[in-house]
Amino acid sequence: MGVISFSEANCKNCYACVRACPVQSIKIKNEQAIIMEERCIACGLCLKACPKNVKKIETELEKVKQFIKSGQSVVVSLAPTAFGVFKNQGHKLVAALKKLGVSHVEETVVGAEVVTQVYETYQHFHLDKCYITSCCASVNLLIEKHYPKVIPHLIPVITPLMAHARMLKLKYGQDVKVVFVGPCLAKKIEGEEEESISAVLTIQELKQWFNEAGIKLNELEEVPLDDGLVSQRTYPMVGGMSKCFNEKDKKIEIVSVDGIRDCIEVIEGIERGEFKNIFFEMSACHHSCLGGPAIGEECENIFNRKMRIKDYARQTQPLHEMSEGGRLSLINLNRVFKNQYSPIIQPSEKEIELILNNIGKYSSMDELNCGSCGYPTCRQKAIAVYNHMAEPTMCLPYMKHKAETYSHVIFDVTPSIILVVDKSLTIIDFNPAAERFFEVKKDQAIDLPVSIFLDEASFSSVIESKSDLLGHRLSLNENKTIVIQSIIWIEQQEVMLCILHDMTSEMAHELKMQHLKINAIDMAQQVINKQMIVAQEIASLLGETTAETKVTLTRLKRLIQEDEGGLS
Repeated sequence: MGVISFSEANCKNCYACVRACPVQSIKIKNEQAIIMEERCIACGLCLKACPKNVKKIETELEKVKQFIKSGQSVVVSLAPTAFGVFKNQGHKLVAALKKLGVSHVEETVVGAEVVTQVYETYQHFHLDKCYITSCCASVNLLIEKHYPKVIPHLIPVITPLMAHARMLKLKYGQDVKVVFVGPCLAKKIEGEEEESISAVLTIQELKQWFNEAGIKLNELEEVPLDDGLVSQRTYPMVGGMSKCFNEKDKKIEIVSVDGIRDCIEVIEGIERGEFKNIFFEMSACHHSCLGGPAIGEECENIFNRKMRIKDYARQTQPLHEMSEGGRLSLINLNRVFKNQYSPIIQPSEKEIELILNNIGKYSSMDELNCGSCGYPTCRQKAIAVYNHMAEPTMCLPYMKHKAETYSHVIFDVTPSIILVVDKSLTIIDFNPAAERFFEVKKDQAIDLPVSIFLDEASFSSVIESKSDLLGHRLSLNENKTIVIQSIIWIEQQEVMLCILHDMTSEMAHELKMQHLKINAIDMAQQVINKQMIVAQEIASLLGETTAETKVTLTRLKRLIQEDEGGLS
């Protein structure tokens, strides 16, 4: 089951989630962060790290609402952390939940009592072995997915939530829907694995439910829990579980570890055989469950939560008899942890070298190990690229250098004259084309007023209007040079980019072409005039010869007629 995802629309390539993930379970594909479920331990650190609020937690709130709407009996297993989160109104949570339609509310620590009894037996063992508590779902996933060699050190017992869910089924009937409410995301995965758990809600989702239903805790009366078994209320605090142990005759040291990175350090030490006869009480969250990832961003600081939990724990009531007619003996507390190891493929040195070369790293000196890509070293990033977990373009120094190189090339080779001028009308940059045009070196032009080279009135106008001036024609050097000037206002840097295109040669060529065209027209007109004269002369000659021909032919006709008349 996937419990976390990221919105495609707002992922901004900051790689904060990649940096925060302690087990490299986030890959970047097409510039989008994606959770790799086979590696994720649902610790929630990526959610806290994301600066753009693009995280999305899979919710079962509508599912729970549907349980109630359809008339099914819903029983809530409430994590004691909730009593530390809701300020001084924790005692009113039961009333609020029952107002929403929940039939019964018990604390998850009811199940913790049973699990603690099993744990307690391990503190008397002396087998040169280390043991790790299995209360924390994230720690369990961490070991199963990333450190399977340490599975034998996990105490093979179900979590307090699993135990409580099974107890609730026995107590209220197999048809009831057991819903856990707590600060943990990994419990959502646990809820999918445990058939006695119907749904898992976070404290943040509970707050949302209250808001949607218009429930205000301060307007409600206090209602007691449906079970008085509350001796384990310190469970959500660091060392809270082991504090419930009977210290008599213990043969093994008990050490509390909180925070996923410290847990990893200890687990790797166990894997190397560095510890013996130590009982590790582990919690993936810093400050244990009180620092859970799904409490809500508006929650008060951790120390206020601790104080409230301590005050709440002092209200411990006498314990009920645990047998309850022997029903607890029907609960199977055993658990088998599975090897879910999904290794990262290790490329060869040649393959790593090739990937590094592709992002401009040809020697160890080029490997900055800056961590901007989310990985602590360039080599680790290269391994991630090889495993299709990262993209070469995630290397920000390389991409910055590449972008700067391209921009510098364009700036240097363009034939356009470019000046960068600040608000005080001082030149702050000068490209090679400008050096050639104004016959001044860049280092000499920098910090000079732009008025030495150009009329500053146009620049002042752009500053005042904050609008660009485009395609303005200027004559320079006593009208010997003609340029097209564009001044572009850059708001973020509050500078002006002045681009001049020297049109002198183009204008000279155009003028030359105009003269050629005029000369050609004159020549054509002269030819036409001559042709008209010739045509007129030809027409005159043709007229004279035609008349003479007519006279001659007329005479010839008469002679013939006269000759024919004489003969007759």
